[in-house]
Amino acid sequence: MGILDVDSIDRVNGDICGYLSRMQWYSGTIEARIKFKNEKELVEQILTVVLLALFIFCIFWYHVKIIVIDTMNKTIFVKNIVLRSSKTYSFSEFDGYFDSTTQHVNIGSRYDTVGLIKNNEVFWKIDGYFYSNVEELKSGLKDLKYFGFIKFDFWGNPKK
Repeated sequence: MGILDVDSIDRVNGDICGYLSRMQWYSGTIEARIKFKNEKELVEQILTVVLLALFIFCIFWYHVKIIVIDTMNKTIFVKNIVLRSSKTYSFSEFDGYFDSTTQHVNIGSRYDTVGLIKNNEVFWKIDGYFYSNVEELKSGLKDLKYFGFIKFDFWGNPKK
């Protein structure tokens, strides 16, 4: 548990005005400068920081994984870094793989994507925005059937 130090507190019309200056934890000191005019503004800023942290956690939870393709044993090992869960898939579980590109709205550029097909549906897309070695991953999947280049619409559904 940490200690919260509050500096520059003034009372104006019954409201607390000032800023939080530092939070001291057992491992050291973290400086946090949050200016606020009243208690409602302080709660809004703290809520914004918590929601932003939750959003970032969700992105890491969904996208940040370790992928190892073992061409000798014909397996794909996937480990989620955040949850520390892992799963191993056999090549025989998949119908094949495909190439595609993904455009990220905030970036504007297209990234190479390789995807796996299982039971005639897209099982998983490995996006070049999150993985820098998509070409290496693609070369590891050469033993699977290649379905070619597939275009996707804005919602992530294959175009007909």
